This record gives sequence, C-alpha cells and structure tokens, in this order.
Amino acid sequence: MATMIKQTKEEISWAEIARAREMGVLDKLLAERDVIRFNLRSGTEVAIMVEKVEPGRVWMGFVDGVAERPMYESLLVRPVSWKESDARKWCNTDLVQDLPEDLVSIITPRTIRQTVEDKELVTTDLLWLHSATEFFGRRTWASGDDPTEEQLPVYKTERDRVKMWNGRTWPHYTRSVYASYSNSFCRVYTDGTATTDNADGSRAVAPGFWI
Repeated sequence: MATMIKQTKEEISWAEIARAREMGVLDKLLAERDVIRFNLRSGTEVAIMVEKVEPGRVWMGFVDGVAERPMYESLLVRPVSWKESDARKWCNTDLVQDLPEDLVSIITPRTIRQTVEDKELVTTDLLWLHSATEFFGRRTWASGDDPTEEQLPVYKTERDRVKMWNGRTWPHYTRSVYASYSNSFCRVYTDGTATTDNADGSRAVAPGFWI
C-alpha cells in the first residue's frame, strides 16, 4: 500500500486570524507548517509558514527570501549588532510598508535581546530575522542570543532550513552575531548548515513575525 497526501486550498483572511487570536483559539485554526500565500502591495507573491502556534500567538516566517541584502551597507562601525543593522531598519520600514495593511495591523511587536561584547542590546520589532538559536538550537558561536530562545521545531533538519531566492537555493542571514568576531553574522548555507559571513555581504533575508 502507498499513502497519498493531498494538498488542499482554503481562503483565509487576516481578520479571521485576528478573531481567532482574540478568542484564544489560534491553535484550532492554524497548524505548524501551514502555508499562507498572498501578494505584497508591490504585487509580488510571497508565502509565509506557520512555525509555531499557541492559543493566543502564532509565529510566522517567510518560506523563502523576500530580498537579497547585506546586514550592514558598510563596515565602518563595529562591533556589528542586530540593533544597529541596516537589515533591521529595512525590515521595519520598507518591507513593513510593502505588506498588506490588514496584515500589518495584526502583527504583534517582539522585544529582542542580544548581547554583544557583554552589552545587552534591546529592540522592539514588527519584523525580525530569526536567530541562529531558532534555526540550530543553542550554539557557542551564537552565544549572544537571548538565553530564553530555543530551536523552533520546524527547523530541526537541514532541509527545513533551506531558503530560495530568485529561483535558486541561496544563503540567508540570521540576526545572530558570530561570537568572537566584530564584523560577522551567522547565516544558513544553501544546504541548511550553519556558516558565517561578513556583515556587508549580500545574502537572502527571510524575516519572521508574530501575530
């Protein structure tokens, strides 16, 4: 015998998701690995995946890269950090402005803590890149990640962590600073393994957000 898994499509609105959150039943409406496709205001079709779902909150992440960008336009300022990165500014300005208004209205800001050279840096973001910990679990080379973070179950395998950009598998950034280096961020390679890159290297970005 063989098993057939059918793909079915259902219409869903951002308002419906918001109502489920208000009622504390998001976990009845959505499930891990559900994919929602929609168009940005610019007309580009994108897809987001449910990464983790709780009764009153859902983690969403772009299935593939939505742009190819450096974390820093230049490396004149060191040490690097998520807080001061150009990628963070782009995610929370240009990309937010390209999202549907109904979606933006239900995104929950997230407070992110990152330690760089023994200094805790705190941001509140609508959109954020995942940390290396959220992709790979706790690693010494991403020791600056918030100690409360943990690996998301949907990223347990290398295959789970692969992203596409412009029709090809492509390296993509995390927000995690590479430990012991003042100019590098952790990133995910094309095969889903961990690597690093100078902050001014142009790589795919696939942000996440909370609803």
